[in-house]
Order: sequence, then C-alpha cells, then structure tokens
Amino acid sequence: MQGNQRTEADPAAPPMMEVAGPIVDQVDENFMLRYLDGSRLGGSPGEHSGPSDIEREAQHFLDSYAADLRRHDRAALAARYNRDGATVIFNGERNAGTFDEIEARYREQCIERYSYSGIVQRQEGELRIRLEVESLLPDSKDGPP
Repeated sequence: MQGNQRTEADPAAPPMMEVAGPIVDQVDENFMLRYLDGSRLGGSPGEHSGPSDIEREAQHFLDSYAADLRRHDRAALAARYNRDGATVIFNGERNAGTFDEIEARYREQCIERYSYSGIVQRQEGELRIRLEVESLLPDSKDGPP
C-alpha cells in the first residue's frame, strides 16, 4: 500500500502522508539531538553554558576507552563492564553475558573493527558498560558471539 492511499478498513481516513508528512518533514540528522536536548532536566534547550558533570564524566570515559582500544589493553577494556554483566547485541543477535564471560571474551578473542553504541551505568562510583550494540565493519572477518 502506498502512503497516499486510503485504507480498506476506513475509506474515509486521510491519506497516510497527509498525516505523517508534517512529522517526517521535521526529521533530519539533528532530530534526536534536538529531542534529547529538549528533554534535559532543570533548563530549557540551549540554556546550559557548558557540559554538565555527567557529560564531562561520559566524555572522560569515552576518551579513556578509546585509549584502551588503541593500546589493545584487553584487561582494561574488560574492566569497563558492569560487574553484574552486560547485554551485547552483535550483528543483530542479543547475548547476555556475565562479567566473567565478558572478561574471558576479551582474554581469548582478538579485537576487530566494529561500529559501536553503548549504554553505561554508574556502579561503585564509576561508569561501566551495561549494554552495547556492535556490528562488524565490512572489512572484518569474524567477531565475538
């Protein structure tokens, strides 16, 4: 069914793009950034003068994580995971792992090239990885389960 057709269930309903068009027209590459900026607590969008404490902490986490990757420091990378374990979505497949399983994965497998997104959670005063989504980049051969 095309976006401008009426549904068989309700022939009086407006065409899909008549309803969705104005919403779709407002979505661009900065849509999520604007949405998240507008959902900040304690101020309106654009009102903050610099990064918050958690933003600085997250940036520090990412910078030191990148340094660990460049050094191929597997023990340091494994130590960044939540001690209760983490969920890893790798190439679309969901895998929950204990901290010990994740630590073993870093000990036993090579580090490949991935696209990566992660969610960190504060534990024992530090940000630690609780969920991550990884996908092999086209020039990589294999990856962790």
